[in-house]
Amino acid sequence: MARADVESLAASIADPNADTTAITRYYDDVTFELNRTTEITTQASLIESTGAVRYRLPSTAIKLIAVFYDDVELYKLGLDELAVQNPEWRYEHGNPFGYWIENEPIERFVVYPAPINPSGTVALKDLGASFVQDAISVVYTQDQANVLGWLELPVALEVASRELSMESNHKDLEAAALLRALASVLFKVVL
Repeated sequence: MARADVESLAASIADPNADTTAITRYYDDVTFELNRTTEITTQASLIESTGAVRYRLPSTAIKLIAVFYDDVELYKLGLDELAVQNPEWRYEHGNPFGYWIENEPIERFVVYPAPINPSGTVALKDLGASFVQDAISVVYTQDQANVLGWLELPVALEVASRELSMESNHKDLEAAALLRALASVLFKVVL
């Protein structure tokens, strides 16, 4: 079901006079929260030249889950930890064992030390994909306009709940609470 269909379902559940602008805003809010807080992941290989230190995540990335190099998941490090490892860490080369998130919201991250060898092929059976050789590979959540099919009903219920909670001529806090509770139960079942 496409975004428009989920919004239409939410409006039908809430009220025939539902505010479509609010429904759209609530849909964006719910899907962003869902994509940020759940582990519905995407995988990508970031192909860079050997020796690259900085990597940019795809523009749709919300939350970085894991970084891989040579069949090994890298540790997330703080800037202080990097400085303790080696004050000249930016210039060190070797097999990466860690990464540092350079800026928030996550756009770029730095691997330590800079890779000197191409990475091997990593197979993550849970994702049903292999990572590309000669690349830093990442697993992340992403912003998606359309929710997965099994999330459509709970998303529509949560959106309808928020619409019924706002000030309007059809505000119904009891119905909103019931819809929110039902959405919560369905999210727990499917996630």
